[in-house]
Amino acid sequence: MGIVAFGRLSLLKLFRQVNEPGYVARGAAIGVLTAFFPIVGTHTMILAGLSVVLRSSFVAGMLFSMLANPWTIGPMWAGSFHAGQWLLGKPPLSTEALTHMNGLGLHGIIQQLDSLLQNVIFPTVIGGAVIGGPLAVFVYVIVYWQLRRRRARTAA
Repeated sequence: MGIVAFGRLSLLKLFRQVNEPGYVARGAAIGVLTAFFPIVGTHTMILAGLSVVLRSSFVAGMLFSMLANPWTIGPMWAGSFHAGQWLLGKPPLSTEALTHMNGLGLHGIIQQLDSLLQNVIFPTVIGGAVIGGPLAVFVYVIVYWQLRRRRARTAA
C-alpha cells in the first residue's frame, strides 16, 4: 500500500468513527499540537495524557501527529526554534556553539543539559506552541466541519 492510499484509508477511518465530531476534532487538534513538541519519544505519552484530560479521540490524535515525520520534522523544528528565539528576544545561536554541541557525545550533552534546555529546547517549545496552536485550531475547525457535513449528508 502506497503512502497516498494509506493516507486516504486513514482519513476514511477517521471520518467513519461514530464518536461526536467535537471528540474527533479535539483529538486531531491535539495531534497537530503535539507534533510540534521537540522531544522525540514523548509525543505518544503527551497525546495519551491530553486525550484523557480533554476527552478526545486518541486515534485521531495519532493520525494527525504523523504530521511530524522524517520528511517534515526538520523544517517544523527549525521553524519552531527560530520563532521561539525571535519571540524570546534571543540572538541566533552561532555556528561555533552548534558545532561545539555536535561533538559532545552523551556525557557532554548531560553536562551541558542546562545550556541545551535554555538555548535550544525552551525556544523550540515556545515557537512550536506559537506555530502549532493556531494550526491546531485550524485543524479542529476543518475536521469538525467535515465530520458534521459528512454525517448530515449520510443521514439525509
